[in-house]
Amino acid sequence: MYNTKIHSIVIRFFFFLFFCLIWQGVAYYLSAVPGPFEIFVDIIFLLRHDIIFNILISIWRVFVALVISLAFGLFLGLLSAQVPLLGLFLSTIFTPIIEALPPLAWTIICIFILGIGETSVLFIVCVILIQFFIVSTIEGLKNIDKNLVEMAQSFPLGQWLTLDKINFATRVNILRYVESGMIIPYILIATRLAYGVAWKVIVVAEMFGASEGVGYLLNQAYSTLSIKRLISLSTLVVLLFILGDCVVLKNINKRFKKWRV
Repeated sequence: MYNTKIHSIVIRFFFFLFFCLIWQGVAYYLSAVPGPFEIFVDIIFLLRHDIIFNILISIWRVFVALVISLAFGLFLGLLSAQVPLLGLFLSTIFTPIIEALPPLAWTIICIFILGIGETSVLFIVCVILIQFFIVSTIEGLKNIDKNLVEMAQSFPLGQWLTLDKINFATRVNILRYVESGMIIPYILIATRLAYGVAWKVIVVAEMFGASEGVGYLLNQAYSTLSIKRLISLSTLVVLLFILGDCVVLKNINKRFKKWRV
């Protein structure tokens, strides 16, 4: 197991080195494109000159948007299982509209309605992310093993459970101990997908609707036509995404697998 991890790290390092060599070759023939070393130096410069605050602002917005989207998406997904008309509305009207309009269009619409500020940025991101959690919750509910649910109804899952009556407390216990174990994998997949999309959307939203954040700095770099700063900030966004995915989301996934066993 340990040797496998080392082997994986070595392979990834060589892939990264190969990518940097290609990048340096392109920079050699295209003078307008800065090389990887120049970008590395510029990233160090940014980290030493008050960019940390903007990075933390963007990370905070991504986190808040994910939590809000997860809460509302899970609620609407569970509610649609009880209200078929709501599920029909979400699948035939709400989700297609969200998927069809690009983030830039949502950004412009929300800025005209809500103005420039924190509310419009979070609203834009939440509107686009909530579809992932709605769809994943509905799919998870569709794939619940009915045999396990029937078995759970036959055994006590709480002090209020009686075999002749399935009351509200029983339903909560079944959802908590049985159905959640089959729904959570779908939620985790949706969270990883939404996390990747969140960084794309937050950058666009901050470029037009905020006065701080990584997207705001990208807009400034675009205004000054600084290709080096644009690539440096874009590289930072990629690094932040990889850091959050590897350190946070993958560990949550591993912990869930242990809990499920």
